[in-house]
Amino acid sequence: EEVNLRFYVKRVANGEVRRGVTFLRELVPLAAIAVVAQLTYNEPYRALPMRHRIDAVTPDAAPAIVEYSWKGSSAWNRIRVQPTGATSPIDPGSEEEFIAHHAWGYTRQRDGSTIEYEVLHPPWRVWQLRTADFDDDSTVFDAPFAGALRRAPHSAFLADGSAVSLHTPTRLEAAPA
Repeated sequence: EEVNLRFYVKRVANGEVRRGVTFLRELVPLAAIAVVAQLTYNEPYRALPMRHRIDAVTPDAAPAIVEYSWKGSSAWNRIRVQPTGATSPIDPGSEEEFIAHHAWGYTRQRDGSTIEYEVLHPPWRVWQLRTADFDDDSTVFDAPFAGALRRAPHSAFLADGSAVSLHTPTRLEAAPA
């Protein structure tokens, strides 16, 4: 399991537009994963008790329910969706592509600099959703985001996901003042 809060960035490098992601909080169930990510990339990982539930229907149909939960200081929190229909490829130029396809990661380092690393994975497929619920006791995500996270989502979908490969990070040079 991994649950994360992120935002999206673009950077132009040698005339190439690099679409990337930067993480504000990443939740994982194992302390070892959090420690390695913090030491290697300075990513904002936090290890918490986590669990998941995926109620499968058939290989050709959407799962009935997909739920990821994590234990905050006062309660179990969750993201729960009910997909509908079959998966479909992500349409170029769609909101799903904007959210699910980022080939770069960016992370601020302890000295204030930024690293960039390439992220590779096969193209994902998506399900549309019948319902999407997010329950959070606001003890895990920072206060500026707690209010936004309590609102109904503007949009939601489920991606099948896959393993990813992370390339060795490169420290970016500071932009001229």
